[in-house]
Amino acid sequence: MAVPENIEELAYEVRNAIHGSEVREAIASSMEATADVADWSRQVAQDIIDGKFDEGKLATEIENKLTQLEQDYAPNLTALETEVGDARGNKSSLVERLNSTDLELAQITKNEVLVIGFQNRVTDTNNLQSAIDNAPEGTKLRLTGKFYIERVYLKSHITFDLRKATILCESPSNWTINEADAYTRTFYMSAIENVEFIEGVFEGTGLADDRTTSIYGKDSTNIRFSGKQTFKRLSHGVQLQDCSRINGDTLLGDTLNGEYDVSLGLRAAVISAQGTTSVDIKSIQSYNSRKDVIYLGSTSSLNPCRDWSVGSIVSEVTYASKVESDPDWLGASNALHLRSVENLTIGTVVVNGGYTALDMQATTPDTTGDRVKNVKINNVVARNIIGRDPVILSSSNGDQSIVKNIEIGTIQLMDCEAVTSTNTANVYLNSVSKVKIGTIIGNNLLGNLYRTNNVIDVELETEIATGLYRNSSILAAYAFMARGGSKNVKVGTIFFDGLQVDGSNSLDTACDLSGASNVNIDYIKAKNALAGLSTINSASGIQVGEVIADDCDYIMMIRDNTLDLQVNSYHGAGTIIEEVRSGSAYVAPRENKISLVRKSRIIINPQWAGNPPSVGNFRQGDRWLVDKPTEGEAVEWVNMTDGTPSWFPVQVGSKRSVSGTPSFVGQTAVVSGIAYIATGTSSNADWKQITN
Repeated sequence: MAVPENIEELAYEVRNAIHGSEVREAIASSMEATADVADWSRQVAQDIIDGKFDEGKLATEIENKLTQLEQDYAPNLTALETEVGDARGNKSSLVERLNSTDLELAQITKNEVLVIGFQNRVTDTNNLQSAIDNAPEGTKLRLTGKFYIERVYLKSHITFDLRKATILCESPSNWTINEADAYTRTFYMSAIENVEFIEGVFEGTGLADDRTTSIYGKDSTNIRFSGKQTFKRLSHGVQLQDCSRINGDTLLGDTLNGEYDVSLGLRAAVISAQGTTSVDIKSIQSYNSRKDVIYLGSTSSLNPCRDWSVGSIVSEVTYASKVESDPDWLGASNALHLRSVENLTIGTVVVNGGYTALDMQATTPDTTGDRVKNVKINNVVARNIIGRDPVILSSSNGDQSIVKNIEIGTIQLMDCEAVTSTNTANVYLNSVSKVKIGTIIGNNLLGNLYRTNNVIDVELETEIATGLYRNSSILAAYAFMARGGSKNVKVGTIFFDGLQVDGSNSLDTACDLSGASNVNIDYIKAKNALAGLSTINSASGIQVGEVIADDCDYIMMIRDNTLDLQVNSYHGAGTIIEEVRSGSAYVAPRENKISLVRKSRIIINPQWAGNPPSVGNFRQGDRWLVDKPTEGEAVEWVNMTDGTPSWFPVQVGSKRSVSGTPSFVGQTAVVSGIAYIATGTSSNADWKQITN
């Protein structure tokens, strides 16, 4: 019960009176005042009993008193409520929060330090840096709350438990401590070892010009990423330069810019590494990032990345635009970008949207350190790739030794619009060597499925192409192309179901070997194509087991100086061979499988109507077949010498008239039972009757 104000004043005088008279007076006055209050109280009580007290007046006085109390204490109560709410955090009550904190403190060992975030740039940065600097070797820093961090410098033998924390990475434009750096690295490691990050969440500003790298390491070793590390709305997740022995569970990027800066090695959105060795990461994931999910390159010392193992890479870009000027243009969002790496193993690469799925390109190793060697990838699945070849392996200077020893189990591509010209392909190999691919499956793709150019020692076990299509810029869609000096190419099976446009197969061909040499293909099956097999531009040393062509204009198109072609068996309707302009080719009779005899060849030319060529380099035993012979004419010509040919005709039946000029010397005719033989080819006078 509140004490009346006059009583409080008298009590104060009693407590503070100095002289005796003053003390006695103060006591007496207080007694009198107390008696007055008591007397008033008795009177009020008696009036209430007698029914004389004014209840309305009492209610008014009580209401006025309550109003006064509310005015006096309401602001303090509101502030207290807010403070209690903040202190409660995400708990249902303050008691629960205090109990949780007690439990957390009780679990902290002597090697653990609790660091609390205050959501203040200077305070959080300084507090965390102080905790790092003062932490003994082997300390675990347990961060809780939200931290606004500009940059902290790490030291060896320390663990960051980030399971209850969010690191808000501040871009240099927002720095209050130091704005000297154009690019920031929030957690900075330099020449240290044995550092662990446990389930961190790193968030940036989300601005288009954000230049923040969450974790940066240089010349450091034994770095462990435990659990899932999440990087959101900033530039880069992890950047490593000349580091070693890196181990991680999951790295996840969400809406990362991955701003390019070659001088700083900033190329990838989730993880970028130069000259870093002995790395084992189970999973790398990226969603709506604008640059490479993972980039591996070399440092200024030209050291490549070595001995990497990644379980899986997942990349998804949902806002991709085909127009570079569009704000939603996907940029160069490659799932896997390799420039300088040796000994890399990847389990699965899954890509939905973006620029490319696999980009392995190298230039001159002497000046750039570029080389891509000994790479093995089990599976690649990609769809909705826009902008560039979904899978590209290339050496830009034509040196096949820079990109070599690449093995890919399965490549499956769907709904891609990446090819920009007839000279590129959805899977494009240029100036590389020793590449082995198990299976390529392509469905609903613009342009060519698979092309090699200037390659050596390339193998493909199986290729299945369905629904390839073209546009005004791409006039042909080939399932398989080996061109530009490709050598030693081996293919198991090619299956191609083309796409007819306005009843025309255009230039679509299941297999094109223009300018290739030493190519061995077991089986080709083509449907709805221009041809099952085509060779132009001096192709040589081509061995094909079987060609099947259904609803194709040609079974094969053999032309332009094709040499040493052997096709053991071919089936299908349509013209067998388009033409042979020069050179020679061997094609076995339809549906038969015969071997070459003494390396001689059978040459088919349906366009030829006269004698075979009298010049050129031919083999003894070569047979020049006439595609559509008539009765009494030569069905073939047989060469009797090596080098400059000496042709002898093989006639079918006898002519039934001698009114025309003979086609060749030795041609025979039978008219009215009289036999004739041609002794020349000048006029009909060269027909001479055969007599006994």
